[in-house]
Amino acid sequence: MPERGLGVVCGDGYRLVGFAGVYVFGSMTPEIVGMVDPEARRRGIGSSLVTAALEVCGDRGRPDALLVVPRASAAGHALAR
Repeated sequence: MPERGLGVVCGDGYRLVGFAGVYVFGSMTPEIVGMVDPEARRRGIGSSLVTAALEVCGDRGRPDALLVVPRASAAGHALAR
């Protein structure tokens, strides 16, 4: 995975409703971060973005990744489960 960072996005027409970014620091495990617009949550967008980000990692020979979730984010913790 020679790139330092890659991303996947989800749109609704001309509106960005979510993204997931994959970042690699040195030879460390890739980290996935992202967000979904609160008005667009509970539709599977976050799960789809994380799945796509994991596929990006796997396609580049990195089958494992860390999902970075802010401590105070209830929606992020629900996604991680």
